[in-house]
Amino acid sequence: MPEKTIPAREPSSISMLAGWLRQGTESFFASQRILTDLVMRQNAHTIGAFQGRLTEARNIAGAAVTEIAGEGISSFIAAQRVLLNLAQRQNELLTTVVKERIDGPAPVALYHVAGNPHSDTMLMVHVPSERVLIEVDAFSPGAAVNPYAANLLENITRRNLRVDRIVSLHGGIAPFADLAKVAAPSTTH
Repeated sequence: MPEKTIPAREPSSISMLAGWLRQGTESFFASQRILTDLVMRQNAHTIGAFQGRLTEARNIAGAAVTEIAGEGISSFIAAQRVLLNLAQRQNELLTTVVKERIDGPAPVALYHVAGNPHSDTMLMVHVPSERVLIEVDAFSPGAAVNPYAANLLENITRRNLRVDRIVSLHGGIAPFADLAKVAAPSTTH
């Protein structure tokens, strides 16, 4: 009996966008891990210098502590600036890459999830033609707790986005009604 061959399916625009977002997120966190490692190494160097100065100059330990503490705080603040700049560049890069990969007028829109207590840099992707919203961390279908769902619903409502399905990069695909149900305040006592 001859075997049936099934033609390969073209990836959908949603799965492609989800892949791009996943790649961008993985790249962002890999960069953050590298920078965090560099900061930790700098702090280890600072602690080593601190120990050396205390050994050499026991009479002026107070001055050494003040100087080293100032260097440590300065290093920490500088590292935080680097991480913030990296996050901003990652967002710009992700937005540019998505725009470059799309032919013609952009069939997707990137929005900042304003007022989210989890992250100031959170984004969501709306695919108007599919009535789909792609997000991460704001809503996880089936999770016991969704503390950021109300904020996501507020952002969708404020922008008058037409959404039938939510693609959560941590929780799969769910109907919009699931988000509305989770985000709505409880009326039972």
